[in-house]
Amino acid sequence: MRPDEPLLIVIGPVPPPMHGAALVTERLVDEASRCGDVRSHVSSGPFSDRFSAYLGAAWAIPSSRNRRRRSFYLSVSGRLGQVPELLLLFLARLFAYSVYVHHHSFRYLNRQSSIMSLLVVVAGPRAEHLVLCETMAVKMRGRYGVQRVRVLDNAAFVPSANRSEQRPSEVQKPPPSRESAPQLRVGHLSNLSVDKGLLDVLQTFRRLCAMDARIELVLAGSPVGRKEHLILEDAQEEFGSHLQLLGHVEGAEKESFLAEIDCLIFPSAHVHEAAPLVVLEALSHGALVIATDLGCISEQLRETASIVVDGTRDFADQAVVALMEGPRTESERRRVTALYAERRVAACGELAALIEEVFG
Repeated sequence: MRPDEPLLIVIGPVPPPMHGAALVTERLVDEASRCGDVRSHVSSGPFSDRFSAYLGAAWAIPSSRNRRRRSFYLSVSGRLGQVPELLLLFLARLFAYSVYVHHHSFRYLNRQSSIMSLLVVVAGPRAEHLVLCETMAVKMRGRYGVQRVRVLDNAAFVPSANRSEQRPSEVQKPPPSRESAPQLRVGHLSNLSVDKGLLDVLQTFRRLCAMDARIELVLAGSPVGRKEHLILEDAQEEFGSHLQLLGHVEGAEKESFLAEIDCLIFPSAHVHEAAPLVVLEALSHGALVIATDLGCISEQLRETASIVVDGTRDFADQAVVALMEGPRTESERRRVTALYAERRVAACGELAALIEEVFG
């Protein structure tokens, strides 16, 4: 450990459990580790693990004060998790670290939070606040008076898909008969829960089935509780072979799911919803996205000919109207894929600039 070697101390979640903020932290640490010394402390999992992470970070901050260039990165957690994070920010500021605070929730942007107000004060006026879109930046400045705000698009952490090759359905299995082939494959990927819109997904599918549409619903992800387990059991009985339950997917299985669907529906009402990675993943494959207007979603879908549903309107009604127009053409999918690829290049530039600032 040389005093002239830059250091980045990271506190944040990584999978498991699987969620957007955890994936972003994991991928950011991976990218930063290629450029310099990164000390990562994982604030997810059982309480004992999180407690150990906070203690480890609290020790690492003062013990590394001899580094001439030192930075502290915090992925802000939920409300209770912000309490120990206040102490870590205080220590980082006390020992003259450059501070980066990464926000992944709209909960404290839509409503004033006393803990977040205190966190902003403790982080200090020189701290840089990383947000996911311009809407988030405006809210951060307006609600908490933060001036040093940088947009870091989540597209930096979601690779572009290659649509120059055939879709898996075209190369892995023979084409089904005209009578049996679904006209449209609709997908939903998340930790399956009522908050994430599971009931709206099923209601949309129910209305489409009532119109005799040749359609297939593919649900990817694990139910979060017993209530959701029962909902899925009832749905499987109701829809039979028209409903596919994939369970948890990742890697090649996840890519296959995204490549096969014509549309992703994402009717989330989750209080923390900000810039869901699954929306970007669907866009990277050129799929139509129909989603509720929460957080950064309207910005994510700009210029992609996707559908943003106002929370005051019936989601299923709006989704059915859009879906009855049929799937996108392959040329339109390629256009959206190319648009996403351009966006990712810009986002990767933002991430590279941040890492360069940290390590020089």
